[in-house]
Amino acid sequence: MHLRYAKGLAHFSREEQLPFAPFVGLDVLDDVLGEFKLDHVAWHAGSSMFLCQGTVNRNYWNLRQAQQAMKKAGWTEEPDARTPD
Repeated sequence: MHLRYAKGLAHFSREEQLPFAPFVGLDVLDDVLGEFKLDHVAWHAGSSMFLCQGTVNRNYWNLRQAQQAMKKAGWTEEPDARTPD
């Protein structure tokens, strides 16, 4: 997940089990993010899993709020991928 917050862009990940193959444009309902669409879907043969990406704008969150909310919902930040605006 690419999450745009007030002063930058942070990246979070989470593993899920799905009863079907995900697809671009799939509406996902998340406990903390609400509804968002998948922008990219790729199959990773080495780990036998689909890798999915979405982008959400939460410009009213600062980095700390983003980290706390996402952690509460099971997301893990990739701090090395964080980029300031």
